[in-house]
Amino acid sequence: EDEQPPGNAIIAHNEGVDLLPSNIELSGMETGLFNVMRREYVLKSCIEGMRKNYDYILIDCMPSLGMMTVNALAAADSVIIPSQPNFLSTKGLNLLLRSIAKIKRQINPRLRIDGILLTMVDNRTNNAKSIITSLRSSVGENIRVFESEIPFSVRAAECSLWIAPDLNEDYAEWAEHNHTVILPAKVKKPKYKSSVENAVGILEKGFFHDMEEMDYFSLEQFNRDLWRHLEELNNAPFAKKPYSRRYYWDEERRELMPLPPVPYEYMERRTAKVSSDYHVRFDNAYYSVDRAYLHKEVLIRASTTTVRIFSKEGELICEWPRATSRSQWSTDPSHLPENYRDISEWNGTYFTRRAMTIGPNTSEVIKLILASRKLEVQTYRMCQGVLSFSRKYSKQALEETCRQALEIGKTTYTFIKNTIPVIAEELGASGYNTAANDERNKGAFVMGAEAMDINTLLSRSQSLAQSKGKGGEK
Repeated sequence: EDEQPPGNAIIAHNEGVDLLPSNIELSGMETGLFNVMRREYVLKSCIEGMRKNYDYILIDCMPSLGMMTVNALAAADSVIIPSQPNFLSTKGLNLLLRSIAKIKRQINPRLRIDGILLTMVDNRTNNAKSIITSLRSSVGENIRVFESEIPFSVRAAECSLWIAPDLNEDYAEWAEHNHTVILPAKVKKPKYKSSVENAVGILEKGFFHDMEEMDYFSLEQFNRDLWRHLEELNNAPFAKKPYSRRYYWDEERRELMPLPPVPYEYMERRTAKVSSDYHVRFDNAYYSVDRAYLHKEVLIRASTTTVRIFSKEGELICEWPRATSRSQWSTDPSHLPENYRDISEWNGTYFTRRAMTIGPNTSEVIKLILASRKLEVQTYRMCQGVLSFSRKYSKQALEETCRQALEIGKTTYTFIKNTIPVIAEELGASGYNTAANDERNKGAFVMGAEAMDINTLLSRSQSLAQSKGKGGEK
């Protein structure tokens, strides 16, 4: 992709604070910088041209000592170090201070530390108090520790939930189905739902107190008495205003819309990918999907009786009765291409040829599995499962397992899955596919933790810069 100037991505704000956001692609920069010349100065070169436009440029760094942090320290004039008052943060603070000193000596001589800012401080704990006291006495002699502290508080989270609450998806759909609105109350704030709290108090102090001495032998008996108490309560006049609860409810009912003719039905939700056999798996059952959605993600919404499959855009693709047994297949032939046996990535010929490379017994098992269902496409997953055992186990182990399956007439995936580990154990080393593991690891090397140490990275970069200087610019 073409490089874009940083200014193109700046989001301007009326209050005089501009923002240069990042996205998930920033995670790949850490490894992408390893082969870049003068990699410590990439960020500095990007923001150098913008310095004249701003009084201050704040760079928010991730809590690590990798190449992205080195870039930020190389571009910065000063550093403010946020630190939590706990043991691990204090230990990380010492490593960061040593790294800053190293960068100041070798990369950015003008870099200075403005101070340490204590954040998420919970002064109710003795541990936090002792760490803060120790930090101010040990580090405070050479580095400023700001007097201001950011306290630990859940009010910010509560505030966002109160202003823009996220409703449970099922709860929101229930409200939409019944043409009503739900306004969440604040957490642990009874005054915001006083009517509900009063009703709970009436039940606990009134009904249940009167009924706790009674014996019930069925739920119907209990409900009958409960309804009797409710009727008495609803018809009883209020103490401080006229009429009763029943009067006001009947008055409100005349203004309310009628309930929907069909009651709300709870839905399970899943995301699935349409496999090469044109089916999706849900709740240990398989449902076919139109061929146009092959290898695409779809949304599944299932009630107790029905499974509905939607596209990612929300368009209904198909609807199925919910399976009543495990491994049940629901297949509509119109969902499959007319010549799917030839054009599909998975087909009978494909699995038979793979099985022939293992042995005649495996080939015979695959042929029997392919013929075990009304529609061949419903067997492809079982064939794939049987042949995939050759990744971990040797061909000899799989062939012997299939021979035993044919011998006793149990040519099923489950039998082979349960039997092949035993046979591989009996065969010893020849029962496992060690060649595949050796080939997979061929040419690989193990990088120790010290390879990513900041001192190692700085020394490598310094050596690279020196060699570049000796060889001249190219």
